[in-house]
Amino acid sequence: MLAHNIADLIQSSAGTTLDLRIDDSRADVSPEIELAEPVVGTARLHRTQSGVIVQVQAKTAVRLECSRCLEPIVQPLQIKFDEEFLIEAPGVEIDPDAFQVDEHHVLDLREALRQYLTLAVPLAPLCRPNCAGLCANCGAPLVDGHECVRADFPTGPFAALSKLKDQTQ
Repeated sequence: MLAHNIADLIQSSAGTTLDLRIDDSRADVSPEIELAEPVVGTARLHRTQSGVIVQVQAKTAVRLECSRCLEPIVQPLQIKFDEEFLIEAPGVEIDPDAFQVDEHHVLDLREALRQYLTLAVPLAPLCRPNCAGLCANCGAPLVDGHECVRADFPTGPFAALSKLKDQTQ
């Protein structure tokens, strides 16, 4: 569960701590991120004068595409963050971009998890460290023993221009 009612913690004095378990198999954190495993982890909440400091350690796995060969892969992710969730108080303005505990005393970790999961996703994921990618001629994945089906295809930086040259003559 990614949303927790923390009314008891809010009524407590500053310095009070609450530990929560994160285990959400149907976490819908972002349309851009497809989870392959549930989000599991722990959250420690510390009451402060102005809100709640949340320390999260969680793990999951996401479905991605290898940046070289375009094969689907499952990438495990570990995330760890500390954020302050502010509580509305009379006469105190809260930045609209700040994390907040809502008016029903519910602390929702969904947006914070979305942001930190997005940062944890590798920019160029690989199916394996030595992935050779795709054949420049036929587009097939380069694996051991790959034989290009278009071996007669011209190669080099001006290969595409050679066809144009043949057409003009």
